[in-house]
This record gives sequence, C-alpha cells and structure tokens, in this order.
Amino acid sequence: ISVRGEWIETIKQTILEGPYFKDGFWHVKVYIEGRARNHSVEKAAIQYAIVNDVDDTAPRKHFRNGDDLFLRFSSPVAGSLCVYLVDTEGIAYCLLPYQLTQTGCQSIEANRDYILFSAQHDKLADEYTLNTQYSSEHNTLFIVFSPNQFTKAKDKQSGKNWQEEQLPRQLTYEELLKWLARNQTRDEQMIVRREIISISK
Repeated sequence: ISVRGEWIETIKQTILEGPYFKDGFWHVKVYIEGRARNHSVEKAAIQYAIVNDVDDTAPRKHFRNGDDLFLRFSSPVAGSLCVYLVDTEGIAYCLLPYQLTQTGCQSIEANRDYILFSAQHDKLADEYTLNTQYSSEHNTLFIVFSPNQFTKAKDKQSGKNWQEEQLPRQLTYEELLKWLARNQTRDEQMIVRREIISISK
C-alpha cells in the first residue's frame, strides 16, 4: 500500500484475484478502503535489527527451523514498546512485554541499546525459538513504539495443554489490527513497523 502519509485502518476489502502461492509467498489482488492521515509530527528515529544471535548486528529476514529470535532496539527518546508476531494461522503472539512483567508495555530509556528476548540481558526476558511445520512459512513482526505511554492489546494465555502453555499470550490478527488502529488514531507519535520474516526447514 502506498499512501502520502500513514495508513491507519482498513475498513473494507474485496478480493479481486487469488489467493495463489508463488515464489514462496501468497499473492492476492484486492480493492481496499480505509483511513489514512498526513504526517503532521516528526516521529522518533528508532533503530532495530531482527537477529538470531545476541552478538549479531546485521538484520535478518530468513531463519531456519530451530533458530533463536532476538531484537536489537534503540530510540533517541524514552517511551514504550510492544512487539507482536503474527503467524500463518492469523494468531498474534505478544512477544513483548514479557509474561512475568506486571506492566502493559516495555519501558524504553533514551539512547540505550537493548537486546530483547535474551535472559542474558534481562532476567525477566522470555526467549524464543522459531519453528515451522511447513517447508517454509512467513510470519510478520509488529514493532510498536511511542514516546507516550500505552498498554498492550487485551490478550489471553493459549493454555489447552502444557505445550500451548509455553506459547506467548495471544489474540487474533483482526483484534491486533483494531488495537493498532485505535492507538494510532489517538497517538500521532506512535510508530508501527511491520517486518516479514521467513522460517524454513
């Protein structure tokens, strides 16, 4: 989607063609109506890199089954941070804030380099390993930051059996998008970055 500003919310979409699988991606042609706005404020110049080792600095888009996931993050201003991972089934997992924290968001100090999802750097950290049951799949990471305080979306524990209880708290992709739309409408300084990563066997 290309807009002169910032896309806030999709209100209506009609599939015109597809979906079909090609070159490792699902393709679909759609007609979309939604809400957007012009950029009226300068946003913080955040920096981040998705990596699979705490010593890595170069961002990665492609991972193998069993690779660890870490996020390097820094901001020139203090604020709040949430991170979600949306899988191919349309489930949005809350990776940050960590499950043992009592706040609804991760507090970020200005000009500090963070290595997130690493117990080596934060004793409360949840650590993540990427897995797939397919030959290849694509997930989307949502990195949400604002200098203004906000709280994560309402979610729930997976919890039907012990394996699912090991998963992060979750909500549906649709619920995540509605939460993002509400927060972006209220907060013009909120930054939402979407990064697609692939996981292959």
